[in-house]
Amino acid sequence: MTREGGSKPTLPDDALPHWDLIKNMELLILKPAQKLLAVGSLYKGKGAKLQRALIQYFLDYNTAAGYTEYLPPFMVNEATAYGTGQLPDKEGQMYYMPEDKFYLIRHLKCR
Repeated sequence: MTREGGSKPTLPDDALPHWDLIKNMELLILKPAQKLLAVGSLYKGKGAKLQRALIQYFLDYNTAAGYTEYLPPFMVNEATAYGTGQLPDKEGQMYYMPEDKFYLIRHLKCR
């Protein structure tokens, strides 16, 4: 059973689907993201700004409701870990997930 509420918007005849908007406005690029982690997407320009704004809105909304924010480590593939200088000399200091072939990397700390 499906329940619907509110009114459905009517779009103009020249409305574009989201995948065309993303391409035309250069909000998201896929190939560089696949090189970095082999999955996912890479937000660009206004797309990156929109992503941060949405994240900040939901963080503010949920922390106001009593939730605690956490920042987990980032994951990268081996090629990216070499490219950023984390490997080979820091291999013993990094967590490795053999099943996924990803390394967890720490966030940069500012002094």
